[in-house]
Amino acid sequence: MTLRQWVMWLFVAAAVVSAVPIGFYTKPALVIGGFLTGFCAQGIKISVDTLVQTGVDDVYRGRVFALYDMIFNVGQVSAAALGAAILPDSGKSYPVLAVIVVGFAVTALVYGRLSSRAAQRGDGLDGGGLPGGVRTGDQTDERTQQGRPERQPVVEDRGPVPDP
Repeated sequence: MTLRQWVMWLFVAAAVVSAVPIGFYTKPALVIGGFLTGFCAQGIKISVDTLVQTGVDDVYRGRVFALYDMIFNVGQVSAAALGAAILPDSGKSYPVLAVIVVGFAVTALVYGRLSSRAAQRGDGLDGGGLPGGVRTGDQTDERTQQGRPERQPVVEDRGPVPDP
């Protein structure tokens, strides 16, 4: 399974988990559903971080990560604020839950379609989330990826060290 497929399936799992255990609105179901939804969210975040790390040039990587992390954090805070504003005091709302489930499902569908198109275009990630020519487990640095030899440290022999 490629990294992009993993992200898509995590979105699908988030949709299912949001519907089934969370939809019962019992304390154990909410705890289990919250844990599993959090697992999916963090799995997606880590996977997308990997895609950004491997697919963005070094020159732009810091800016892209800053923007991406800001969007992720604003989304978290906005979702909490929106939930506080629209949910009833009990927190139980089947229409809102349905919107969340459909949102995860649509996101999985759109992400799956767009990422498969990007892989077919040959975006340099080989459809698996790693740059062309790099296999899982390879420990290459930027010098060896770009075909430059690694620099060896220069050791200069200055003779014996004088006593102080």
